[in-house]
Amino acid sequence: MGNLTVNVNLEIKKISFFEKFAFFLSKIDIKFVFFIMIFIGPFFYVDENELSFLPPHFYISITLEFFLLFIAISMTALAFVNRKFNIPVNKLIIIMFSYIFICLISIILNMDDKLNEGLIEYSFLTYNFIWFLLMIYMLKNNGHKVLIYAIITLAFFNSIISYMDFIFDFGDKSGLFGDRNFYGRLLVVVAAYLIIRLFNADSLLKKILLLFGILLLSVNITILFGRGAYLAYLFAIFAIIIATKSKKIIVCGILLCCIVALLFAYMTVKRVKSQRMNVVNMSDAGRISAMYAGFNMWKAKPILGVGYGTARFRTREYENISVFGFNNQNMAIHNIYVQQLAETGLIGFLLYNIFNVMLLSALARKFKGKKNLVKERPYELFYAIALCVYLITGMFYPIISEGYIWYFSAGAIILLGNNDNNTDSLGT
Repeated sequence: MGNLTVNVNLEIKKISFFEKFAFFLSKIDIKFVFFIMIFIGPFFYVDENELSFLPPHFYISITLEFFLLFIAISMTALAFVNRKFNIPVNKLIIIMFSYIFICLISIILNMDDKLNEGLIEYSFLTYNFIWFLLMIYMLKNNGHKVLIYAIITLAFFNSIISYMDFIFDFGDKSGLFGDRNFYGRLLVVVAAYLIIRLFNADSLLKKILLLFGILLLSVNITILFGRGAYLAYLFAIFAIIIATKSKKIIVCGILLCCIVALLFAYMTVKRVKSQRMNVVNMSDAGRISAMYAGFNMWKAKPILGVGYGTARFRTREYENISVFGFNNQNMAIHNIYVQQLAETGLIGFLLYNIFNVMLLSALARKFKGKKNLVKERPYELFYAIALCVYLITGMFYPIISEGYIWYFSAGAIILLGNNDNNTDSLGT
């Protein structure tokens, strides 16, 4: 009888704990969790050795990373229980599930001394994919805007650090991102959003604030000396002015693009001279050599590749240094499409890019019959530009492990589903 009493008391304690945990979750806004996760995102993928101006934070970032993920998954599970596990699935989600599976298969089929490196990279991939799914299933109506607000806050916060870096010279001028390419393309996306908002501003004060923000980020982009960011920013500005479908704005915009292009060209030449980027010992020739190695990997294993996340560890094995006459110090394929062919073969390449084509096509369908996309479809235009910026810069620098393109993809899917009141445009 005594044992029965103890068991009953333990069961009551267990129920009480789960009830308290559920009550705790009910007091948290999932949007806040997503906001924090995106804002501190750089800590999740930037090597702490690249952030020499900060104290060591590896274990803190790992703990926080998985704590936020645990909270988000718990809240999602609770929501699914309340919905009686009604979990809609569309073609886009199926395609990305297939891509994640193929990436794992590519690693398993190439089990060698690069296995651990591949699994580590795969863990980053699955981490981003889980957040991608959580966002899609937990953010409804205008919930996607929290993703935009998070990246705007991050961009302006990091721009302060970047400007301080230029003054005090304690890093590589990219602040918490530890890499001018990662930081530059996020700045471009945020600047594009502010420009779209500027066209829709309904008061002088808003226009002044937006102009100040655009100027602040534009100067930051310029002094980063990132050639990929320059190209992406020109594309974003050109896309927005064409989207207005106004002849006056298009003419003025083209003139502005020409001026900006000349400025970017000057900054690029300045970087080449200051960093002595000659053909023999700097990054451009190294990128060519690495891409050559990437194509060799694909030719060797065309269907499923040499294993997700392992290409940069196999560059020496597949490149032909004698062709270029120098010692490649780059060691990574700086083109996401060649990297996909090399690591996951034709199957992985097709799955990932079919997803992007379908998503961009769904956004483009919203543009039909509209006289001014900037005013009539501002969010669809923003997500289309954001995705294109990442896909364009992906030709010069890898993007998948970083995470932000996953969040923009999730935001676009949420927006499309909300606009249609169903998921027909997504291919359910």
